[in-house]
Amino acid sequence: MIDTPVGVTRVTDIRVGQTVWTKDVDGNKVGVSVVKIARTPVNNHKVIHFVLSDKRELWVSAKHPTFDSRTITDLNIGESYDGGIVVKKETIPYNDKATYDILPGGETGLYWANGILLGSTLR
Repeated sequence: MIDTPVGVTRVTDIRVGQTVWTKDVDGNKVGVSVVKIARTPVNNHKVIHFVLSDKRELWVSAKHPTFDSRTITDLNIGESYDGGIVVKKETIPYNDKATYDILPGGETGLYWANGILLGSTLR
């Protein structure tokens, strides 16, 4: 689920031109238009089930960028991330036929998925 000014929207329903929340270079949460979307077919794919101490959680590809220029793989249990502590990080099978990513406009390319701030794989 992607955070937008009108509420959360399934990543599969996001379209180019739609407004999503991003964080600008000054740290402000601002609405910007999505400039690019990717749907990448996968087969026998695995993802990271990633959970923070405040119960926010993601199912995300291991190499997906974090907001601080690392990847999900780089985060460790017990580490602080986006206002929470990583309490779970396990590799699990992914049953969908594709993975998805978006690129918000603006200078950072950041967006919130399931309430967790992430970078984009797209440029």
